[in-house]
Amino acid sequence: MRKQIIISAAVISAVLMIPFPIQLKDGGTVRYKAALYMVEKPRAITEKDDQMGCTVGTRLYIFDKKIYENVQFQPITQ
Repeated sequence: MRKQIIISAAVISAVLMIPFPIQLKDGGTVRYKAALYMVEKPRAITEKDDQMGCTVGTRLYIFDKKIYENVQFQPITQ
């Protein structure tokens, strides 16, 4: 009986950790969303201080709370 509980808990934990990719229509942002966490890789075309560019980087959310953010604005050079 105890072995079945341990195996069931391991299977449920594994299922909660499997991410599914979600493509956003903002220029290339991808979210990898699981039940316990979400990783977001933004790649969106934005405008900052009258200069066109894109935001790139990584964000990590655990239980919908932002844990890590490394997103930067990169201007487009011509």
